[in-house]
Amino acid sequence: MAGQEFAADFFAEPQRAARQIRLLHEAFITSGSVYPLTRFTETIDQLLSNAPDTDMALNNLVRFVEATFSRASLFNDLLQYPVIAELLGKIVGYSQYLADILVRDPGLFRWLTAQDVLTIPVQRDGLRSEAVRIRETFKRTDRRLDALKRLHRREFLRVGAQDFLGLTDVAGATRQISDLADVLIDEVLTLSAEELSTKYLAPPSNPFAVIGLGKLGGSELNYSSDIDLLFVYGDDRGRPETGEEGPAMQEYFNRLGERLIQNLSRPTAEGHLYRVDIRLRPEGSTGPVARSLSSALVYYESRGELWERQMLIKARPVAGNMEFGWDFIRQLQPFVYPRTFFQHPAEYVSRIKARIEASVGGEQNVKLMPGGIRDIEFVVQTLQLINGGSRPEVREPNTLKALRILQKKELLSEEECRILKEAYEFLRSLEHRLQVALNTQTHILPSDARTFNSLARRMGIVDGETLRERLRNHLESVRSVYDRVLSVPVGKSAEGIIAVIDGGVEERALQSVLSGLGFRDTRQALRNLRLLTSGSSLTGVQEFDARTRDAFRSVAPDLFSEIAATPDPDLSLSGLTAILSSPTIPEHYYSLLRTAGFRRLLLDVCKAGPRLARGLAADPLFLETLAADPDLLRSEPTMEFSDPADLISFKQRYELRAGVRHVLGFTDFDGLTEDLTRLADEIVRKASEKESRSARLGGEAFALFALGKYGTRELTFDADLDMFFVAPDKITLKKRIEDSAASLLKRLTVVFSAASQVWHRLWLLQ
Repeated sequence: MAGQEFAADFFAEPQRAARQIRLLHEAFITSGSVYPLTRFTETIDQLLSNAPDTDMALNNLVRFVEATFSRASLFNDLLQYPVIAELLGKIVGYSQYLADILVRDPGLFRWLTAQDVLTIPVQRDGLRSEAVRIRETFKRTDRRLDALKRLHRREFLRVGAQDFLGLTDVAGATRQISDLADVLIDEVLTLSAEELSTKYLAPPSNPFAVIGLGKLGGSELNYSSDIDLLFVYGDDRGRPETGEEGPAMQEYFNRLGERLIQNLSRPTAEGHLYRVDIRLRPEGSTGPVARSLSSALVYYESRGELWERQMLIKARPVAGNMEFGWDFIRQLQPFVYPRTFFQHPAEYVSRIKARIEASVGGEQNVKLMPGGIRDIEFVVQTLQLINGGSRPEVREPNTLKALRILQKKELLSEEECRILKEAYEFLRSLEHRLQVALNTQTHILPSDARTFNSLARRMGIVDGETLRERLRNHLESVRSVYDRVLSVPVGKSAEGIIAVIDGGVEERALQSVLSGLGFRDTRQALRNLRLLTSGSSLTGVQEFDARTRDAFRSVAPDLFSEIAATPDPDLSLSGLTAILSSPTIPEHYYSLLRTAGFRRLLLDVCKAGPRLARGLAADPLFLETLAADPDLLRSEPTMEFSDPADLISFKQRYELRAGVRHVLGFTDFDGLTEDLTRLADEIVRKASEKESRSARLGGEAFALFALGKYGTRELTFDADLDMFFVAPDKITLKKRIEDSAASLLKRLTVVFSAASQVWHRLWLLQ
């Protein structure tokens, strides 16, 4: 092999590398280049020595040389201009994706090295002009989309080359990638609307806007980011013009949104443009693709969640009617940045923190690891949420710009801002190097040493150990700021349950959180939790307004910690759900649950079993009485009939009172049986009086005697009533007494569900 002798571990596959180097030399010799072979050998050796991944660089270099049309011209440029050789070496050694672009279209390398291409960033106006030219050149949808995909690849190559050569920083690269996405989304929207025009004679005059969320909304898109979108249109009045009776506005704009998603994400021979995610829209995957302005505003005002406030910090119109889009954003500001909070802002902080901390798989994830990208964004967005209502100037979707504003407004110190800014730029660069290698949306650090060392060299760092040290320093510094600025003491159970409520937990973590709280049937526990939080246990669709949900969240950490301490958390939660989901306005009871005494009262009832919980759920008046003054249960219940004819309701009401008195400790077991026996006495007395009057027995009625547990005043729940009847032995009254006693027995059987029929054997007693 000509040139230097590489170390044994320089290539992962030395024999394959030797063959490829020989192919390069043969290509050079036959190319007709004016330079000597030794000069070429020195240049290739230098290119490979500087490459972070020598195997990737060599393999891609061979592929590119084989694909290029004029090898002599290529080799001459590489040997004459060292900067061109450096550029090619970084493209083929830093990113398989960008190298594939060159191999697919070798002429782009000549364009890339032309004057000003690498020194001028992506320009919106220039991109729009090219998009218009494509529209005018190609009439077929597939041809236009393919041309836009080629434009997308070309500009990605430009940004990546600038990035690798240090000609742009993280902010510049992400802004250019975002600008490119804005222009392409808008052009594909125009194309999608034209496709629908085959059915709709004219597009509706209703405005339509595409709202970018997440990194797109913040103009900080990654090389391999999904794009998070939200679609909003003017109003639902009228119908689009069609040749026949057309669909409603909502249907039209839903079709437009669906067609836009399809055209952006559908792969062809030229690949695809973007992976599109619309799950952040109102009601998530169950909601319509597009919403009218009024519908969206009503949703956020009445049912919007905390995470949606956080998400909408980065909302920005990216395509369609921009004026309408910005008007939508302006009307959302009171929701995103309330001037006053239903709860203290620290509680909002703890809830967002719980969602972050409950995320799984964060140890090697530069986004989720403690002190990682999410923690930096978390600090910024939480300070914006808390202060944005009174300080509109902090409402900035871009993270780095927001950091500078927060420091200027003295919400972060100069040192804190510096730490977060430097760490953010470092971590985002690391994220970019991970993603651009294969054009995959990954945030996971490699585990093997060779790949990690290659990653370090892509970062311009000498080796993997040095990279780990710098990474560790940044993470620790960020975490110190995070803890200092957003320190809110919450227990592990509190963190977990808030994360489950807010939907920030993956399935595996969700099971872990609920299991950790003692629930055996985690699926049922989740259904009960959804019912308490949103009013729906099946679909998860929100039926409660934001105020009600906030009231429940505020008490959930303490409540679930106490549920976990009960002997059977599943039983306790099921009973509590039955009680709290029965009122028409649950917010009142959620507010009462902030009182430790009321929580303890309900949980004492629920852990005793479902009978009393169902009883409380069915008797909201009694529940109100308990909430007002539980000590009223110390005294024996007064037997007052609101409706003497309704013995069943009477029994249920006073049986419930007796049971609650017992589980709350106002009576012992003997007191409970005495209460139940007194209740039976009163019901039997009232019923027998009614039967005597109905039969016109006067003073010639029968007497009733209690036997068994009833006789010894030891009745328990659902016990039989063992009784016998004594009546005068008068033939003239016998039939009437027998009928009256049978009617009484039937009535008591209905009320108590059980009664022993022994009376008919005792007629001769006097």
